[in-house]
Amino acid sequence: MAIKEKKYYQCGVCGFEYDDKKWAERCEEWCEEKGACSVAITAHAVRGAAQKAVARSEPAMGGINTAVFYGLIAVAASLGFALVLYWSLLLNSNIDSLVSNTKNEPFYF
Repeated sequence: MAIKEKKYYQCGVCGFEYDDKKWAERCEEWCEEKGACSVAITAHAVRGAAQKAVARSEPAMGGINTAVFYGLIAVAASLGFALVLYWSLLLNSNIDSLVSNTKNEPFYF
């Protein structure tokens, strides 16, 4: 079964694609004249330049769900940072030094 590819017409300036050649020509004229896209014209676009890039790109990290992946990175980084803080405080202080250094100071809650 052969799938027929549909032909799209692209604006040479902004990269939006249209089903109809007249909309692509209007978009290109507008973009060259104004230096920006028209919302009324781009409403007829089939795909934008960013959508094409996403469609062509492969899934990030080989298909791993990025939210879960970055969440695990955050948890690992937090645990690592907590261990570094614990280790540095363990080297520089202890309960005995805290009590002896603050026994003449008032205690505030």
